[in-house]
Amino acid sequence: MSRSRSLLLLSIAACTHPVKAAPDAGSGPAPVLAVWTDQTTSGSRNWRAVASDATGTRLIAAVKGGDIFTSADSGASWTDRACAGRNNWFTVASDAAGTRLAAAVFGGDVFTSANAGATWSDQASAATASWRSIASDSTGANLVAVALQGDIWTSVDGGATWTDQKAAGARAWAAVASEPLGLHLVAAIAGGEIFTSENGGLAWADRPAAGSRAWQAVAADGTGTRLIAAASPGGLYTSADGGATWTPRAGAGNRDWGAVASDRTGLRLAAAVLGGDLFLSADGGATWTDQTAPGAQSWSAIAMNAAGTRLVAAAMDGDVWTGVLGMK
Repeated sequence: MSRSRSLLLLSIAACTHPVKAAPDAGSGPAPVLAVWTDQTTSGSRNWRAVASDATGTRLIAAVKGGDIFTSADSGASWTDRACAGRNNWFTVASDAAGTRLAAAVFGGDVFTSANAGATWSDQASAATASWRSIASDSTGANLVAVALQGDIWTSVDGGATWTDQKAAGARAWAAVASEPLGLHLVAAIAGGEIFTSENGGLAWADRPAAGSRAWQAVAADGTGTRLIAAASPGGLYTSADGGATWTPRAGAGNRDWGAVASDRTGLRLAAAVLGGDLFLSADGGATWTDQTAPGAQSWSAIAMNAAGTRLVAAAMDGDVWTGVLGMK
């Protein structure tokens, strides 16, 4: 599908796919049900990253080896932000309003936007690196980014200037997440351990209780207390004490987890499998529901609004999908 055709708003409504409830077993928590919509207007692309504002209305998605796209209507339509350039985009982040955005290139620079993606600034002071993950606080002022075989970098002015947090060490950083204030951070190493910070990245504590694993993704609740981390291949792990202790969530299974997301309470969680399905939890990861409707795809990214009611997921060589979460 050409880019111009993929951005047309078709008169035919996108198909929605409700997830069927499992048969009532008479006990245990109810399955977490979502209605998923294939947002075909996004186009089938090599999607690599997504992020959401606090409401799930303003979204950003990035194509590896392509452009950045934004939506102001929960994914129903998308705008190609070609002014950001065609790059090897790997990670994106959004503030609570969806106006201050950040994106980073694997083997390139960090870029920021202060107008919902209309224009972008190359923040060269962050250095050129193999950026793997970037996260934002609720204001878009406090940013944190990690690089593979590199350092953790932080910014307190929306990306205009950056500080190399060398104390954390140059490692194979794979993922980073921030709570809304930008003080409590969590970062994970691919083939290493998880680290947390309680002061915006100035100091970091090794959390060996999580174990040394092939960490791929992390997410935090609204206070940085409840965390989720995913290994690929491996399992899902959650913490209810800021990373001091961790619980393996065997019910989710060992899979090639590609991405995770959390609502502000840390109870509603989402996880995506590379070459598999999407999974949702409403009890902090104790139980999980397989979202079979979107199908097994190379899910590379997933994000959730603050309330945990709206989701956005993207697949490599696929479309962007959105979900509305409910209980039944």
